[in-house]
Amino acid sequence: MSKSPLGEDKRRHFRLRYPAGNKPRLIIDGKEYEIIDLAEGGVKFTCPGVPRIASDGRIKGTVEFRNGESFELEGQVLRSEIVIVLNKGVSNKRIVKEQVRVRCQQVDMKD
Repeated sequence: MSKSPLGEDKRRHFRLRYPAGNKPRLIIDGKEYEIIDLAEGGVKFTCPGVPRIASDGRIKGTVEFRNGESFELEGQVLRSEIVIVLNKGVSNKRIVKEQVRVRCQQVDMKD
């Protein structure tokens, strides 16, 4: 999961980074967090107040996309900046759909 000598990203899954003002929400125990980036195998989110994390470091939540669609997430906390490695997450098909939506909105904003 690091960069190769050529600067290529060697992650297992494509990671969609969200621009400001266009981010989906992550709901954990009724609290909302802003998603920074999302992949099939992981999610990074802002965490002004640390969410309740189970004693084993596992988190369950729901990602809510801006179009109202939602997916249940479940995973293990990887780093203290709140990066979760997912056992159950968003499908690659849905991430590609979201990537197209984000890119189209960026193009519209430039016009």
